[in-house]
Amino acid sequence: MDILNYRDAVKAINLKRVRADLAARAAYERALNDDGFYKADMAYRSATLDFAVGKCAKNKLSEAERARADALAKLGMTEADLVPAYECRLCNDTGVLNGAPCKCAVDLFIRSLKDGLSVPLRDFSSIDPTAGQLKTFGILKSYAERFPDTNKRIIVLTGGAGVGKTMLAGCVADAVIKRGYTVMAMTAFGFVNRMSRYHTTFDADRNALLNPVLDCDLLIIDDLGTEAVLRNVTLEYLYLVINERKSSGKHTLITTNLSMDELETRYGERTASRLFDKSVCYAAHISGDDMRRKGV
Repeated sequence: MDILNYRDAVKAINLKRVRADLAARAAYERALNDDGFYKADMAYRSATLDFAVGKCAKNKLSEAERARADALAKLGMTEADLVPAYECRLCNDTGVLNGAPCKCAVDLFIRSLKDGLSVPLRDFSSIDPTAGQLKTFGILKSYAERFPDTNKRIIVLTGGAGVGKTMLAGCVADAVIKRGYTVMAMTAFGFVNRMSRYHTTFDADRNALLNPVLDCDLLIIDDLGTEAVLRNVTLEYLYLVINERKSSGKHTLITTNLSMDELETRYGERTASRLFDKSVCYAAHISGDDMRRKGV
Protein backbone atom coordinates (compact mmCIF):
# COMPACT_ATOMS: atom_id res chain seq x y z
CA MET A 1 0.00 0.00 0.00
CA ASP A 2 1.10 3.59 -0.44
CA ILE A 3 3.19 5.46 2.12
CA LEU A 4 0.50 8.00 2.95
CA ASN A 5 -3.16 8.69 2.44
CA TYR A 6 -4.77 12.12 2.24
CA ARG A 7 -5.56 12.09 5.96
CA ASP A 8 -1.93 11.43 6.87
CA ALA A 9 -0.76 14.07 4.40
CA VAL A 10 -3.00 16.70 6.03
CA LYS A 11 -1.52 15.77 9.42
CA ALA A 12 2.01 16.09 8.04
CA ILE A 13 1.25 19.52 6.60
CA ASN A 14 -0.34 20.64 9.87
CA LEU A 15 2.81 19.55 11.70
CA LYS A 16 4.71 22.06 9.56
CA ARG A 17 2.32 24.74 10.84
CA VAL A 18 2.98 23.77 14.45
CA ARG A 19 6.74 23.94 13.86
CA ALA A 20 6.46 27.34 12.16
CA ASP A 21 4.35 28.68 15.04
CA LEU A 22 6.85 27.38 17.61
CA ALA A 23 9.81 28.85 15.70
CA ALA A 24 8.17 32.28 15.52
CA ARG A 25 7.24 32.15 19.20
CA ALA A 26 10.77 31.14 20.17
CA ALA A 27 12.21 34.03 18.15
CA TYR A 28 9.85 36.48 19.85
CA GLU A 29 10.79 35.21 23.30
CA ARG A 30 14.50 35.54 22.47
CA ALA A 31 13.90 39.13 21.42
CA LEU A 32 12.00 39.87 24.64
CA ASN A 33 15.08 38.89 26.62
CA ASP A 34 16.68 42.08 25.31
CA ASP A 35 15.72 45.03 27.50
CA GLY A 36 15.74 47.47 24.60
CA PHE A 37 13.36 45.42 22.49
CA TYR A 38 11.15 44.62 25.49
CA LYS A 39 10.58 48.30 26.21
CA ALA A 40 10.06 49.16 22.52
CA ASP A 41 7.63 46.27 22.12
CA MET A 42 5.59 47.26 25.17
CA ALA A 43 5.50 50.89 23.97
CA TYR A 44 4.31 49.78 20.52
CA ARG A 45 1.59 47.54 21.99
CA SER A 46 0.40 50.40 24.24
CA ALA A 47 0.35 52.81 21.28
CA THR A 48 -1.60 50.30 19.20
CA LEU A 49 -4.29 49.99 21.86
CA ASP A 50 -4.45 53.77 22.36
CA PHE A 51 -4.71 54.34 18.60
CA ALA A 52 -7.61 51.87 18.41
CA VAL A 53 -9.64 53.94 20.89
CA GLY A 54 -8.56 57.34 19.57
CA LYS A 55 -6.09 58.18 22.33
CA CYS A 56 -3.01 58.13 20.10
CA ALA A 57 -2.22 59.97 16.88
CA LYS A 58 -1.13 58.07 13.77
CA ASN A 59 2.33 59.61 13.82
CA LYS A 60 2.90 58.48 17.42
CA LEU A 61 1.97 54.93 16.46
CA SER A 62 4.36 55.09 13.51
CA GLU A 63 7.16 56.33 15.78
CA ALA A 64 6.56 53.44 18.19
CA GLU A 65 6.57 50.98 15.28
CA ARG A 66 9.88 52.36 13.96
CA ALA A 67 11.44 52.19 17.42
CA ARG A 68 10.41 48.53 17.71
CA ALA A 69 11.86 47.78 14.26
CA ASP A 70 15.12 49.51 15.20
CA ALA A 71 15.35 47.46 18.39
CA LEU A 72 14.85 44.28 16.38
CA ALA A 73 17.50 45.32 13.86
CA LYS A 74 20.05 45.73 16.67
CA LEU A 75 19.42 42.05 17.43
CA GLY A 76 19.95 41.12 13.78
CA MET A 77 16.25 40.36 13.38
CA THR A 78 13.27 41.67 11.44
CA GLU A 79 9.52 41.48 11.91
CA ALA A 80 9.49 38.49 9.55
CA ASP A 81 11.41 36.48 12.15
CA LEU A 82 8.51 36.90 14.58
CA VAL A 83 5.84 35.76 12.10
CA PRO A 84 5.24 32.04 11.37
CA ALA A 85 6.77 31.15 7.99
CA TYR A 86 4.04 28.97 6.52
CA GLU A 87 5.03 27.16 3.32
CA CYS A 88 1.57 27.01 1.75
CA ARG A 89 -0.01 30.38 1.06
CA LEU A 90 -3.36 28.79 0.31
CA CYS A 91 -4.04 27.07 3.64
CA ASN A 92 -1.27 28.48 5.87
CA ASP A 93 -0.11 24.91 6.47
CA THR A 94 -3.38 23.66 7.90
CA GLY A 95 -3.54 21.11 5.07
CA VAL A 96 -7.21 21.91 4.50
CA LEU A 97 -8.87 24.39 2.14
CA ASN A 98 -12.63 24.85 1.84
CA GLY A 99 -13.27 21.65 3.77
CA ALA A 100 -11.08 19.46 1.54
CA PRO A 101 -7.39 18.53 1.50
CA CYS A 102 -5.38 21.50 0.25
CA LYS A 103 -3.24 21.15 -2.87
CA CYS A 104 -0.14 21.05 -0.66
CA ALA A 105 -1.45 17.91 1.09
CA VAL A 106 -2.46 16.32 -2.22
CA ASP A 107 0.99 17.06 -3.64
CA LEU A 108 2.73 15.59 -0.58
CA PHE A 109 0.65 12.42 -0.88
CA ILE A 110 1.32 12.02 -4.59
CA ARG A 111 5.06 12.51 -4.10
CA SER A 112 5.01 9.71 -1.51
CA LEU A 113 3.63 7.07 -3.86
CA LYS A 114 5.84 4.04 -4.46
CA ASP A 115 4.52 3.47 -7.96
CA GLY A 116 3.88 7.07 -8.90
CA LEU A 117 6.86 7.68 -11.14
CA SER A 118 7.55 4.67 -13.36
CA VAL A 119 8.79 6.58 -16.40
CA PRO A 120 12.53 7.47 -16.45
CA LEU A 121 13.12 11.21 -16.08
CA ARG A 122 15.27 12.99 -18.65
CA ASP A 123 16.28 16.62 -18.98
CA PHE A 124 15.38 18.22 -22.31
CA SER A 125 18.93 19.58 -22.52
CA SER A 126 20.34 16.04 -22.51
CA ILE A 127 18.42 15.06 -25.67
CA ASP A 128 19.62 15.44 -29.24
CA PRO A 129 16.32 14.91 -31.05
CA THR A 130 16.18 12.87 -34.23
CA ALA A 131 14.55 14.19 -37.38
CA GLY A 132 11.38 12.26 -36.50
CA GLN A 133 11.29 13.76 -32.99
CA LEU A 134 12.35 17.32 -33.77
CA LYS A 135 8.98 19.05 -34.22
CA THR A 136 7.32 17.27 -31.30
CA PHE A 137 10.41 17.83 -29.13
CA GLY A 138 10.06 21.61 -29.54
CA ILE A 139 6.34 21.59 -28.88
CA LEU A 140 6.69 19.45 -25.74
CA LYS A 141 9.54 21.59 -24.41
CA SER A 142 7.38 24.71 -24.82
CA TYR A 143 4.44 22.86 -23.25
CA ALA A 144 6.50 21.94 -20.18
CA GLU A 145 7.88 25.48 -19.82
CA ARG A 146 4.37 26.97 -19.91
CA PHE A 147 2.69 24.27 -17.82
CA PRO A 148 -0.09 24.43 -16.70
CA ASP A 149 -0.98 27.48 -18.81
CA THR A 150 -1.04 25.59 -22.10
CA ASN A 151 -3.41 25.62 -25.07
CA LYS A 152 -3.76 21.83 -24.93
CA ARG A 153 -4.32 19.68 -21.86
CA ILE A 154 -4.19 16.21 -23.47
CA ILE A 155 -1.15 15.00 -25.38
CA VAL A 156 -1.11 11.71 -27.28
CA LEU A 157 2.20 10.50 -28.71
CA THR A 158 1.88 7.68 -31.23
CA GLY A 159 4.57 5.80 -33.13
CA GLY A 160 6.39 2.52 -33.42
CA ALA A 161 8.47 0.83 -30.73
CA GLY A 162 11.69 2.58 -29.77
CA VAL A 163 11.13 5.91 -31.54
CA GLY A 164 11.47 7.91 -28.30
CA LYS A 165 7.91 8.39 -27.03
CA THR A 166 8.73 7.35 -23.46
CA MET A 167 11.91 9.41 -23.49
CA LEU A 168 9.98 12.55 -24.50
CA ALA A 169 7.32 11.84 -21.86
CA GLY A 170 10.12 11.57 -19.29
CA CYS A 171 11.46 14.96 -20.40
CA VAL A 172 8.05 16.55 -19.88
CA ALA A 173 7.70 14.89 -16.46
CA ASP A 174 11.16 16.06 -15.39
CA ALA A 175 10.51 19.68 -16.45
CA VAL A 176 7.07 19.82 -14.82
CA ILE A 177 8.36 18.35 -11.55
CA LYS A 178 11.22 20.86 -11.48
CA ARG A 179 8.64 23.64 -11.75
CA GLY A 180 6.96 22.39 -8.57
CA TYR A 181 3.99 20.48 -10.00
CA THR A 182 3.00 16.92 -9.19
CA VAL A 183 3.33 14.16 -11.76
CA MET A 184 2.12 10.58 -11.79
CA ALA A 185 3.84 8.64 -14.55
CA MET A 186 3.03 4.96 -14.92
CA THR A 187 3.00 2.25 -17.52
CA ALA A 188 -0.35 1.13 -18.88
CA PHE A 189 0.20 -2.11 -16.97
CA GLY A 190 0.75 -0.15 -13.75
CA PHE A 191 -2.37 1.90 -14.39
CA VAL A 192 -4.55 -1.18 -14.89
CA ASN A 193 -3.00 -2.84 -11.85
CA ARG A 194 -3.82 0.20 -9.70
CA MET A 195 -7.37 0.41 -11.03
CA SER A 196 -7.85 -3.33 -10.49
CA ARG A 197 -6.76 -2.92 -6.87
CA TYR A 198 -9.18 -0.01 -6.49
CA HIS A 199 -12.00 -2.06 -8.05
CA THR A 200 -11.48 -4.97 -5.67
CA THR A 201 -10.58 -3.06 -2.48
CA PHE A 202 -13.19 -2.00 0.04
CA ASP A 203 -11.19 -0.79 3.05
CA ALA A 204 -10.59 2.76 4.26
CA ASP A 205 -7.57 3.24 2.00
CA ARG A 206 -9.45 2.46 -1.23
CA ASN A 207 -9.59 6.06 -2.40
CA ALA A 208 -5.83 6.37 -1.98
CA LEU A 209 -5.58 4.30 -5.17
CA LEU A 210 -7.85 6.42 -7.38
CA ASN A 211 -7.65 9.95 -5.96
CA PRO A 212 -4.04 10.73 -6.89
CA VAL A 213 -4.64 9.57 -10.46
CA LEU A 214 -7.44 12.12 -10.70
CA ASP A 215 -5.78 14.88 -8.66
CA CYS A 216 -2.15 15.02 -9.86
CA ASP A 217 -1.23 18.01 -11.99
CA LEU A 218 0.04 15.80 -14.83
CA LEU A 219 -0.82 12.15 -15.42
CA ILE A 220 1.35 10.15 -17.82
CA ILE A 221 0.27 6.71 -19.04
CA ASP A 222 3.07 5.10 -21.01
CA ASP A 223 2.67 2.40 -23.66
CA LEU A 224 -1.13 2.35 -23.70
CA GLY A 225 -2.31 -0.72 -25.57
CA THR A 226 0.14 -3.20 -24.07
CA GLU A 227 -1.88 -3.82 -20.91
CA ALA A 228 -4.36 -6.64 -20.34
CA VAL A 229 -8.02 -5.85 -20.93
CA LEU A 230 -9.63 -6.83 -17.64
CA ARG A 231 -13.40 -7.05 -17.46
CA ASN A 232 -15.02 -4.05 -15.76
CA VAL A 233 -11.60 -2.45 -15.20
CA THR A 234 -9.44 -1.54 -18.19
CA LEU A 235 -11.92 0.16 -20.49
CA GLU A 236 -14.16 1.51 -17.75
CA TYR A 237 -11.47 3.13 -15.62
CA LEU A 238 -9.50 4.50 -18.54
CA TYR A 239 -12.66 6.28 -19.68
CA LEU A 240 -13.43 7.45 -16.14
CA VAL A 241 -9.95 8.88 -15.59
CA ILE A 242 -9.66 10.54 -19.00
CA ASN A 243 -13.15 12.01 -18.76
CA GLU A 244 -12.79 13.24 -15.16
CA ARG A 245 -9.41 14.82 -15.80
CA LYS A 246 -10.65 16.45 -19.00
CA SER A 247 -13.70 17.84 -17.20
CA SER A 248 -11.62 19.24 -14.34
CA GLY A 249 -9.03 20.82 -16.63
CA LYS A 250 -6.20 18.49 -15.62
CA HIS A 251 -3.31 17.57 -17.91
CA THR A 252 -2.79 14.07 -19.32
CA LEU A 253 -0.05 12.66 -21.56
CA ILE A 254 -0.32 9.25 -23.22
CA THR A 255 2.17 7.31 -25.30
CA THR A 256 1.10 4.38 -27.46
CA ASN A 257 2.17 2.20 -30.36
CA LEU A 258 -1.42 2.18 -31.57
CA SER A 259 -2.90 4.44 -34.22
CA MET A 260 -5.95 6.60 -33.57
CA ASP A 261 -8.17 4.04 -35.29
CA GLU A 262 -6.66 1.20 -33.29
CA LEU A 263 -7.16 3.11 -30.05
CA GLU A 264 -10.83 3.64 -30.89
CA THR A 265 -11.27 -0.04 -31.73
CA ARG A 266 -9.62 -1.14 -28.48
CA TYR A 267 -11.09 1.40 -26.03
CA GLY A 268 -14.28 2.54 -27.70
CA GLU A 269 -15.57 5.69 -29.35
CA ARG A 270 -16.33 7.52 -26.07
CA THR A 271 -12.75 7.29 -24.83
CA ALA A 272 -11.24 8.03 -28.24
CA SER A 273 -13.43 11.11 -28.72
CA ARG A 274 -12.19 12.56 -25.44
CA LEU A 275 -8.57 11.70 -26.12
CA PHE A 276 -8.61 13.31 -29.56
CA ASP A 277 -10.87 16.29 -28.89
CA LYS A 278 -9.05 18.91 -30.99
CA SER A 279 -10.06 21.72 -28.65
CA VAL A 280 -7.86 20.29 -25.87
CA CYS A 281 -5.69 17.61 -27.51
CA TYR A 282 -2.34 17.70 -29.27
CA ALA A 283 -1.68 14.40 -31.06
CA ALA A 284 1.69 13.71 -32.68
CA HIS A 285 3.06 10.74 -34.58
CA ILE A 286 6.76 10.17 -34.05
CA SER A 287 8.55 8.38 -36.85
CA GLY A 288 11.98 6.79 -37.04
CA ASP A 289 13.93 3.63 -36.37
CA ASP A 290 13.85 1.63 -33.16
CA MET A 291 16.58 3.36 -31.16
CA ARG A 292 16.75 0.53 -28.65
CA ARG A 293 17.73 -1.93 -31.37
CA LYS A 294 20.34 0.52 -32.59
CA GLY A 295 21.70 0.80 -29.06
CA VAL A 296 20.91 4.50 -28.73
